Amino acid sequence: MECEGKKADACPVPAAGARISWPRLVLWLPAAAMLGAIAAWVAVLAEAYFAPWLIFPILVGVGLGGVLVGALRFGQIGHRPTIFAGILAAVAVAVVGQHYAAYHLTVVERRKLSEKALLRPEIPLGLGDRLVPAPPGFLEDLKQRAERGWHVRSHLVQGWEAWAMWDIDALLVLMAALAMAVPAARQPYCDGCRSWYRTVRSGRIGAAVAKRLAELAAMEIGTPARSGRFRLSSCHGGCGPTRLELSWEEADGRTFLNVAWLDRQQRDLVMHELDTDLR
Repeated sequence: MECEGKKADACPVPAAGARISWPRLVLWLPAAAMLGAIAAWVAVLAEAYFAPWLIFPILVGVGLGGVLVGALRFGQIGHRPTIFAGILAAVAVAVVGQHYAAYHLTVVERRKLSEKALLRPEIPLGLGDRLVPAPPGFLEDLKQRAERGWHVRSHLVQGWEAWAMWDIDALLVLMAALAMAVPAARQPYCDGCRSWYRTVRSGRIGAAVAKRLAELAAMEIGTPARSGRFRLSSCHGGCGPTRLELSWEEADGRTFLNVAWLDRQQRDLVMHELDTDLR
């Protein structure tokens, strides 16, 4: 895919980022943290069935990042520092939450064992608690798990290696979540009506129509040899410029993609041309 041409000079491109909205920031951070907690719990449950080394934290990050993208789109959050603050909060809760969820399951299991021991008539009163000692606190449990270690293939990971492995897992979750969120955060956003751009019209068009659309949008274009495709994107309120993506294939087989920002007059002319082509 090649891209050439210029944007319409008559129409300004939307700003790179949105202004901060304090109410949305106040709502976004707890919501992102809650999504991180849900991801942590789901990850702990899934880990019992499928947890390949290095791949599992990437899958957790991809899933968490996808959910966060959907949430920020739903909430129409476009302020990039706000977005990334929520991502960091969600990843932190997801990473720590996995350890805490595992610890919680251990506490519940030990409590059940202790209750079963107390119900056995042959065990004297008070001995059940000594047979199944109370679990340590969360941080102490982490230290004990690191000291005990676990096997990765044939190698026993314990001590500082265990802590390093947890750090690597956390980094992989963060990188995977960012890989999902960064492209979404770079999409056009209208700070006027505070909404993300969405596709309002798209489809396939003939070579002649593609040529006329390019002229209306002040694009530099060759001679399309075959039919092309177009996509019009706009903010919810229609207060910002309209984004036109136009692709076509030339005689030598090369495919071109051109992008232009249309003012109201250009947008109306483009829509009229498309409506005329459909008749």
